Amino acid sequence: MDVLVVDDDEEILLALCAFLRHDGHSVETARSFDEAKDSAGRQRPDAIVLFMTAEARPGTLARIEADGAFAEIPVFVIGDQRRTLGRSSIVVGPGELRDLFFGSSANRALN
Repeated sequence: MDVLVVDDDEEILLALCAFLRHDGHSVETARSFDEAKDSAGRQRPDAIVLFMTAEARPGTLARIEADGAFAEIPVFVIGDQRRTLGRSSIVVGPGELRDLFFGSSANRALN
């Protein structure tokens, strides 16, 4: 699966990339919405992964959700509590990421 990881924190970005690559995914990175849009324009990802705590402002997520270029791409947000945020976004706890990519939730979201 081709995954675009978006975060402005270098440590979080590297950790998420290492986790996803270890599980065999192809990973591209972006540190902002503009970088994410450029990356998705070059190679459309199968999924987008963001990290966002309750205190974080959801600006990047809101822009991704509003931009037609990202339509139909599931967005998985690693955050504090599980909830649906928008048309294709779901917040999961850090321990649930593997289940999302390999379990039935991922299959439903990606199909």
